[in-house]
Amino acid sequence: MTLIGLAAGAQAQFSFNNVSATYSMNPDSGTINWIVTPDPAAMTIDFTQNAPAFKVGDSTNFLYGTSAITYDVTSSAPITSVVLTLQGDVEQYGEITTLEQVTSSGTSLGSVSDTIQGSSYSGGVDGAFTKVYHLDFSQAVTSFSVSQVMGSDIGDQSTPSSSLALVGTVEQNFTAVPEPVSLVGLALGAIAVVRRKRR
Repeated sequence: MTLIGLAAGAQAQFSFNNVSATYSMNPDSGTINWIVTPDPAAMTIDFTQNAPAFKVGDSTNFLYGTSAITYDVTSSAPITSVVLTLQGDVEQYGEITTLEQVTSSGTSLGSVSDTIQGSSYSGGVDGAFTKVYHLDFSQAVTSFSVSQVMGSDIGDQSTPSSSLALVGTVEQNFTAVPEPVSLVGLALGAIAVVRRKRR
């Protein structure tokens, strides 16, 4: 899958290439494709659950799940960061682990990882969650690869269970370095604001 658009904020050509996004739950759900919604113009790509959902525990017979999302990005303007947003739910022994890594020509630009746990774990909290992670690249680049893996489980609980681990949405947003024309526009706008305040 290759999708190209004009990123409005930076007037950059921006594209997603070689998108692969699948998950599975055990025992034996088979491989399920995430629903992929790329928006090159907005420099975002969203992954939403398909059927069956990326959900273990609760009323299902699934004990744990794994997800793998990979894709390449190219842009005419340098990209400086990605914001990863996860939305889902954990209850009791529900646990979600996530790791996102970004590389360019084999060089790591950075990574972010986390574990989200229900109330049966020390410090865990039950309920729906929205987690936002900011990953600033070690350098601005115009082409790179993103790899995001997740695991979900309900500990040693049997099913059906009141424990739950669910991820419904994985959202990625990218930030480009403003082009010189955009920087001039921002500077002129700031000058105008300062002049108005002085009056």
